[in-house]
Amino acid sequence: MKTIIFFLAMTLACNSTAQTNFGFGDGFIITKQGDTIRCQVEMAVTYEDKIAYKKNKDDYPLHILTKDIHAMKTPYKYLQNILIGKKELLMSLMVDGKARLYSHVIINSGQPKAAPGGTMVLYQPPTVTYIVEKDKMYYEVKKKDFKTMMPKLLESCTSVTEKIATKKYHFEDIEKVIQEYNSCQ
Repeated sequence: MKTIIFFLAMTLACNSTAQTNFGFGDGFIITKQGDTIRCQVEMAVTYEDKIAYKKNKDDYPLHILTKDIHAMKTPYKYLQNILIGKKELLMSLMVDGKARLYSHVIINSGQPKAAPGGTMVLYQPPTVTYIVEKDKMYYEVKKKDFKTMMPKLLESCTSVTEKIATKKYHFEDIEKVIQEYNSCQ
């Protein structure tokens, strides 16, 4: 019985880790000092205060503070440290072009609940922050400001601004909006 409980506890612990961290993959980290570290980078849904990396595949993980990172590349995404107000966030590049769209996801865990064999945590909807970079300036786009901010920011593309004005594009379409803007002549 103790063996089964131990096995279940280990399985639950591994599953809870697997929800946010997916191992390591080839990539690089560019520090704010301009150094490039070619390494195995921790692959995760989101990054908070520090990033794990390995100089070689079989090494023990080292850590670097996100505040010391300028940019980072994993096998699946490019991230850049962007100042929003007084806080820097390591944000994923979603759309590249004359306007760039970045996002940062915060996973919100809920209250622990009793479950057969232990405790489980149900996650709440994530908090997503969007940043549009245009002409080397960064703009945080919030849902409440989408309909007023985006037409001003993307005014050189009337097809996009008209779709926002006629409610064909909503905040949830922000990725499509930036893609269309980038393809606009």
